[in-house]
Amino acid sequence: MNIYGIDSHTLKSHICNGELKEIVNPSNSGSLLYLTSDSTFLIKTIRDYDAKFIQQKFLNEYYKYVNGTPGTFIAKLFGCFGYVPYLSQQKSITADSFTLRFGIFSNFIPTNIEIHEKYDLKGSSYRRDASSTEKLKASATFKDNDFREIHPQGFKLPKSVYYHLQEVLTRDVDFLEKLNIMDYSLLLTVHNMDNQVKPTRVGPLESLLGTVRDTFLLGMTQQIDQHDKKHKDEKPKLVLKFRKPIETLGLGYKEISTFDTENAKEFGGIPAVNEKGERLLLFFGIIDILQTFDICKVMQRQYQTVENHEAVDDRSIVEADFYADRFKKFVFEHVFHPAEDELSTHPISMNVFSTSDRL
Repeated sequence: MNIYGIDSHTLKSHICNGELKEIVNPSNSGSLLYLTSDSTFLIKTIRDYDAKFIQQKFLNEYYKYVNGTPGTFIAKLFGCFGYVPYLSQQKSITADSFTLRFGIFSNFIPTNIEIHEKYDLKGSSYRRDASSTEKLKASATFKDNDFREIHPQGFKLPKSVYYHLQEVLTRDVDFLEKLNIMDYSLLLTVHNMDNQVKPTRVGPLESLLGTVRDTFLLGMTQQIDQHDKKHKDEKPKLVLKFRKPIETLGLGYKEISTFDTENAKEFGGIPAVNEKGERLLLFFGIIDILQTFDICKVMQRQYQTVENHEAVDDRSIVEADFYADRFKKFVFEHVFHPAEDELSTHPISMNVFSTSDRL
């Protein structure tokens, strides 16, 4: 039994009782990522060096911190394991050289509602744009510069929520800094309750695809409105279904769902509004928490300094203390902002959505 009350048998059943789903890793770490069939746990391959760091230094400190900070946003680590495939009896082959090491983390991204936006945020700006290929994906992961352009004013949160998040996230980042950890990310996902159209930051061709997608989406939404008027006497449903075209010029469709405001609290999430006043639910956590500013990173930073001295502090590879300060400044000055009126005039408020369980 670990600190989260999950035993090894439960982990094994989630992993083995279904086919794993491979997902694309938006970072440059080279790690392979898999979701369990029920999307409860995330499996990430790790280097031997990372496994040793977990065992020798990280795990004990992590245990004490999580035990004393139940509301932490640092990714929940359930264990570090090794898989040894069958090896033929050859003297030149050792089991250790073929061990595939992986960590099991919790998946904090909800699977019961549609995620309209997803961001991998580090607080840096150098080459922090999603690739053209990534932007074309139905569930694209955008980065810092994309967020700055799509949401120049960030998200407004109720004051009480904002300052509590600031306290918890600051404590989380200070913990990572103490262990000399850097290059972590805030994985931020957004459910938009008022606008089902996903934002884009793309070129001409990608813009055309987005326009066609949005046109189909608008048409299908209007059909639903007409259908609802004809059947307004029928018993209302919690989940409304409508069709959304995938990105291949409307050649295929998939169903997504939305939900009523009164029932939104069952999904959890952090209440917020964007620059348009649209109601949002935010789900996020700190990921990629195993990279230390080791000798390899020191050498890499020195090389980057010689290569481009002016942009060196805008890169992801910086000292842990500098990284932590920049990360906190970006999150609390550009991503999140306290609302002036506690969002009291908006349907999305602390009276509607309970965040006490998450915080």
